[in-house]
Amino acid sequence: MRNKLILFVMLLSLVNCQKSEQIDKQNSKDAKIIEVAPTLKSKLVLVLEENQKIHELLMNESGGIPDVTSLRKRLSEAKIEVKQEELQLLLQKMQKNLEKIDTQDKKKFFTTYSDFSVSLANLNAMTNLNAGFHKFHCPMVAKYWVAKGKKIQNPYAPEMRECGELIK
Repeated sequence: MRNKLILFVMLLSLVNCQKSEQIDKQNSKDAKIIEVAPTLKSKLVLVLEENQKIHELLMNESGGIPDVTSLRKRLSEAKIEVKQEELQLLLQKMQKNLEKIDTQDKKKFFTTYSDFSVSLANLNAMTNLNAGFHKFHCPMVAKYWVAKGKKIQNPYAPEMRECGELIK
C-alpha cells in the first residue's frame, strides 16, 4: 500500500511539474510599459540582482531563512528615484512585503516572499528592464519566484527543484 502511495505521489509530481513554458496572456495583454530614467533603471536592476542572491541562498538547501536586509536597502534606494505614482505604489507594496517577512517561520517566509516576487515580476515587466530575469510559478506549492535565466530552479521545494513553469 505504501509503495502505491509513493508511486501515486511521484506520478502526480511529474504530471504537475512539467517544465512547460507558458505565456501569461492576461499579464502580457494588460501590461503597461513605463519609461524610467537610466539611474532608476540601474537601481531597479540592483533590486533584481539582490533578489537573485536570496533565490540562490534558498536553492542552497541549508534550511535557513535568508536575511533580506540588503534587498530592503536596494528597494529603498530605488524608491527614492521613482517619480511615477504607479511605480511608487508598487514599490510601497513590495516594501510592506519585506517588512512583514517572518525570519522564524519558513512557511510564512515563503508565502510573503512569493507575494513579493509577484510584485517584483510586475515591476520587471512594467519597466521593461530586459535584464534577463523571469517570473516562475510552481503549481504544487502555489508559489511564485523571480530568477535570472530561464532554467526552473524552485526555491520552495527541495525535493522538486525542477518543478514549476516559466511565466512570460
